[in-house]
Amino acid sequence: MAFQPKARLHLGAEAEVWSGTWMGRPAVRKHRRSRAWRHPDLEKRLGYRRMLSEARILIRIKGAGLPVPAVWDVDLESGRIIMEKMNGRPLIEILRDENVSQDEIHKALHNSGCAVRMLHRMAVTHGDLSTNNILIDEDCNAFLIDFGLSAIEYEVERFGIDGLTIGDTISDNEVPSALPRILVDEPTVSMLFYVNDSPFAGKEGKYLTTRHLKERLQKEILSNVSIQVADTQRTDVFEVRGRGELQMAILIETMRRFRPLIG
Repeated sequence: MAFQPKARLHLGAEAEVWSGTWMGRPAVRKHRRSRAWRHPDLEKRLGYRRMLSEARILIRIKGAGLPVPAVWDVDLESGRIIMEKMNGRPLIEILRDENVSQDEIHKALHNSGCAVRMLHRMAVTHGDLSTNNILIDEDCNAFLIDFGLSAIEYEVERFGIDGLTIGDTISDNEVPSALPRILVDEPTVSMLFYVNDSPFAGKEGKYLTTRHLKERLQKEILSNVSIQVADTQRTDVFEVRGRGELQMAILIETMRRFRPLIG
């Protein structure tokens, strides 16, 4: 029985995700999107390798008991993977919901940490471990999703990619007292960063694709807590918010190699 789509969950630069049913069971279909600007042979090889890696890692860690979706069907030629649909709400929604008690939040965070610890013990990094990619069910159990950037890693330093959170306090077990959380003023300026599609695109710069631009902006918000990045209706356009013209000017200058169009 073919996958029966019901609702689109996400449309990103690299993949489109739908919820629906497969063999009568709630499922999610992830379909890699073709990038017209890539050579067809390169696009096929990249898509094949990334989806194969994601499927292998999911099957491996699911078999070890990690709270991740089960892989039910994979079509490497067409770039499709069908997985178990995990119930729950994104962790970011739980943290922002005023109706959720502190005990439930503590339990959800504890279970999220346990899931990440299990993942790292299997020498796997998630690669995009945001609060949107951790689902929390009614019992505060945590589930990890979206392993498109996951990888097998044996260097301890690489696991820091999944655990970098500015504002956390590292303390002694005997005195687990946290410092006050850092508060950052809300942004006052918003700009649109476009992938350069002008007639001069490609003549200068090194990183010119949607993936490169998105990865650079995501890297920026890891260390620059006053910058916010949001998706738009177009996959090649990102809204960037900052605290002033000077800050935005500095960011644009540091991204010269990406040659983005600014609006």
